[in-house]
Amino acid sequence: MYFCASINATSSFQASSKDLEYNLSFFLTLFMY
Repeated sequence: MYFCASINATSSFQASSKDLEYNLSFFLTLFMY
């Protein structure tokens, strides 16, 4: 779970729309938690 979230965060960081993607990842992480 956590590892998947980390990968997602990395993917978001690489994306151009960093903030939006980061927010989505954060929400997903909270949902998974």
